[in-house]
Amino acid sequence: MLNLINILTLSTALTTQPITENLNIAISKNSENNLIVNTTSNLQKDDHNYAYMIFLYYETDQIEGTLINNFEGSQSTFTKLDKEFTNIAVGYFNSMDCAISIYKEFNETEEYQNKYTIYTNTKKEYQGETTYTFTINTAIRRSSMEELLTALTTAVQSAVSIFVEGFGGLTQIFYNGTEITFIGGILIVGLAVMFLMMFLRWIVSFVKGI
Repeated sequence: MLNLINILTLSTALTTQPITENLNIAISKNSENNLIVNTTSNLQKDDHNYAYMIFLYYETDQIEGTLINNFEGSQSTFTKLDKEFTNIAVGYFNSMDCAISIYKEFNETEEYQNKYTIYTNTKKEYQGETTYTFTINTAIRRSSMEELLTALTTAVQSAVSIFVEGFGGLTQIFYNGTEITFIGGILIVGLAVMFLMMFLRWIVSFVKGI
């Protein structure tokens, strides 16, 4: 029964597919050598204060991050460009109200200095002034097969629970947890008499055979 539950659970996981949106970020430089971030996406900012953060990696595990106000439009950012950046990713500042944070449960994440949450599944090699496309998982698609498997798994789990609870209730008739009940005593005596009679019949049969 437990193996069946595990198989159903695994099958459910295999049929689950994420719903995604692309976050396109075109990076260029202005005359003051600042980076210009031009964002296009179907993601919505709604009532949040910020849209998301861009993170640029340098050296081994160091990053620089900046807040982006909207999912559409351009914004000047990253005024300090004296480092050799290796990777780029998106995420959010934990203490800031960023719209992209609502998708955390659908993406692979990592924490940086307990301040930033980075979507590790968006991490890409930094190639300077170009357009980067990041895929953000925004939800989980529930297929008809997944719905069926979920229902079957629930039904099996309910059946197991009913059986266990019913068996537990039945044992209470004979043993209340601390001592054998009156009915339990009668059952034990009856079983003892039955086995004794079977033993005596075997002895009688054995004697007759001799």
